Amino acid sequence: MIANELRIGNWITARYEDDYAVNQIAVNAVSEIGVNRFYGETEFYIENCEPIPLTEEWLVRFGFRKGTKGWFKTYGKNLKFNLYMYRKHEHVHSLQNLYFALTGEELILTPNK
Repeated sequence: MIANELRIGNWITARYEDDYAVNQIAVNAVSEIGVNRFYGETEFYIENCEPIPLTEEWLVRFGFRKGTKGWFKTYGKNLKFNLYMYRKHEHVHSLQNLYFALTGEELILTPNK
């Protein structure tokens, strides 16, 4: 994983240097050497971070629905954000960055049920 691919709010998988426990975290700060989970605390070195695979569960939690031509999310009053699963956007943080670039808004994650 490369630090310049990440934005604040991106979801990634990270582990501590001396621990094999894996955490899914939302990034709150990014530097060249790592990311922070909380402001100024809990730094994870970038080499201990990995992207989260984009699955149907993540799409549903971000408010996407499956249609006949792929996944979509209603944006605004009448606009739809259509997502076709290209290899380039196979990770959660990549979808988050694309959505923000196109809409200027963050994807909101609903609680896991």
